[in-house]
Amino acid sequence: YTTLFRSPEFDMPGHSKSWFAGYPQLSASKDSSKALMSLHFNELGKLDLAKVMEYARTIPMPAMDPTKESTYDFIDRLIGEMSTIFPSAYFHIGADENNGVVWKNNPAIVAFMKANKISNTHELQDYFVERVQRLLVKHHKKMIAWEEAFSPEISKDVTLQVWQNPAYIKKGTDHENDVLISQGFYLDWFFPAYIYYNNPNLRSIKDDSLSSKIKGGEAAQWTELADRRNIETRIWPRAAAVAEKLWSPASVTDVDDMYRRLFLLNEQLDEQGLQNISDYERSLRAISGDDFNSLKTFTDVLRPVPGLKKLFAQLARPASLTYPPDPLVQISDIIPIDSKVKWTFRNAVKSYLENKDTTSEKIIRYYLKLWRMNDSNLTNAFSESSVLKTVQPLSKNLSEIATIGLEAMNEINKGTRFDDNQIEQKLMVLKNAAQSYGQAEINILPEVESLIRQKLIPLPESYPMF
Repeated sequence: YTTLFRSPEFDMPGHSKSWFAGYPQLSASKDSSKALMSLHFNELGKLDLAKVMEYARTIPMPAMDPTKESTYDFIDRLIGEMSTIFPSAYFHIGADENNGVVWKNNPAIVAFMKANKISNTHELQDYFVERVQRLLVKHHKKMIAWEEAFSPEISKDVTLQVWQNPAYIKKGTDHENDVLISQGFYLDWFFPAYIYYNNPNLRSIKDDSLSSKIKGGEAAQWTELADRRNIETRIWPRAAAVAEKLWSPASVTDVDDMYRRLFLLNEQLDEQGLQNISDYERSLRAISGDDFNSLKTFTDVLRPVPGLKKLFAQLARPASLTYPPDPLVQISDIIPIDSKVKWTFRNAVKSYLENKDTTSEKIIRYYLKLWRMNDSNLTNAFSESSVLKTVQPLSKNLSEIATIGLEAMNEINKGTRFDDNQIEQKLMVLKNAAQSYGQAEINILPEVESLIRQKLIPLPESYPMF
């Protein structure tokens, strides 16, 4: 948020299971926590989007009972106490991801809805939000709530935070509500910085006459896949790209220049004491033994798989819900999302294909030769580390595609190019090399393909979530 909106979030009526440990009287169902835990995420691990959506609609998610006056008495006291701790004018109530199933399963709540002519659980949530809004006004606070809180009757004083459906940006501004944008800024989706930098939702609204109602945004980093070992690597430097996008004109879209400055900032943050670089290198040393340099050469061109694949794979593990949780020490937990080496290599490929300059050629050949030889340097490391064994095929694939890259450079130098059959064969090798292992994948495939085709391959404008 901007400083103006800096506020804690006390999520209600859903996302509230932790509340019920100390205050079980708030819960709409005594069995709601048990029902959610019984899923254990085993089915989600199959990465079937249709099943994920069906579970989200039908699982009895824990939620507060919105029909009891004691619920609002409790919230009233909570707001009063928290107002003495957090001086912000704003108070975030969450109000997201409540599917209403526990309400439908509670006869007393169903009877309340019937008596008060509340047609469905969406209207019941609207009732809850309106009651909490009145309490906030009493305590001289302004409400922030996620997009699910929106209804045509919602107070215009409520600030909506859009996280999932960009249509709520227009719905909110048309209703004259202030809006915060998180949609497209979730750092835990493992997207590279340029995806956040060119967030299409922000680009479109900045040119809109209602953009004055867009008050800021948030780079969100949830911590299912982040802990003290990697949290700063996960946040920085990509959060800086989000920040610059939020304060820049819509016309600022130069990704190459953004990365030039982003990697400088990354080093400056490290010099100021952040652990964004140190955590990465420290974790590599813990598993590399005497092979640190060779391991870093390898991991510098890897990235975690983008989207939610890694998250659901983690949640599907039997130990995923234990406490303390398993340490995040796999290669995909360690490596940064954006690699300076990848962008140095990409810029050299771009320059060389355009200008055939010797400086770029030297950079390209240096990296390709380094990657071609590096797999043999890691033989001992792979044999001694169970963590490294999970990504060993990526090292072999990196060596193979580096060899192809050098062959492509030789063709360009000769003023010739591969014939169609050769291109097809080499692209098939790249396609096979695109397979992920240990939730990690090679990050320089578009650049090697660019050398094969002798034209720069544009980066994807988006990545699938699954």
